[in-house]
Amino acid sequence: YFEATVNATVTKGTAFAVTSTINHSIVSVPRTASDTENLTVSGTAVVTLFAPATTQTASPGDSNLYYQLDITNGATIADIFDLTYVSPSGWTYVFNTANTCNPANDITSVNLAAGATTSVYLCFSTPAAAADASSDVVAATARSRFDNTVFANQNFTTTIAAPIITIAKSRDKGTASPGEVITYTVDIDNIGTGDSGSIVITDGIPLFTTYVPGSIMVSYDGAPLGGLTDSGADADGASCDGTTVTVGGAAGNMTLNAGQTFTLQFQVTVN
Repeated sequence: YFEATVNATVTKGTAFAVTSTINHSIVSVPRTASDTENLTVSGTAVVTLFAPATTQTASPGDSNLYYQLDITNGATIADIFDLTYVSPSGWTYVFNTANTCNPANDITSVNLAAGATTSVYLCFSTPAAAADASSDVVAATARSRFDNTVFANQNFTTTIAAPIITIAKSRDKGTASPGEVITYTVDIDNIGTGDSGSIVITDGIPLFTTYVPGSIMVSYDGAPLGGLTDSGADADGASCDGTTVTVGGAAGNMTLNAGQTFTLQFQVTVN
């Protein structure tokens, strides 16, 4: 007798024949006898998935993001599992062997011995134009190559947190005579769910008016207004060059967190 092992890449349901042949002779007459066994490959494929985390929040344009996906071959035979995904929002993902998301490590399948487990990483970047509070629920699939009717899915949800900045400007009077002072108020709100940084506000001084030195006042979230210097030579980020009021420029560190409001106020005198 002899033994043979079915190759690991053979799929379930594959049919093949094994024929044994004996050549002999009777009174110098050649004779042949043979027998054939028809076999069909059988077995049970088993795949399970586990994800340590299935949700996260990200900003538009974030890169090198990932979800870890642990794949286990629960069968008693080795198997190859093809990896695919479906993104309802059309985002692009790749499977990677490391959480550094190096394109050199991109993969489309994993080869697992019976009972073995491996970790892969579903890597992605969020679209730069993704809207605040939008999301993508991507479905990752590992499908048995031995039996392609056997597969497992895992969903991952990424929600975008982006700032939405609104601005409204008002003045304290509708008409003014020469020499009168007009107070302008600029209200800025972040109505989005994400924080905004590196904010710079610029407001031009109206024609036929002159900026009132030292009149720049600001506040956060309705707190009492506080004064800023307007020389531009210090770190408070406020200045006026006679034609434009700027706040946040020089310091470059002005932020407006989600739900936060900011008020800018300055004065001009009618020429």
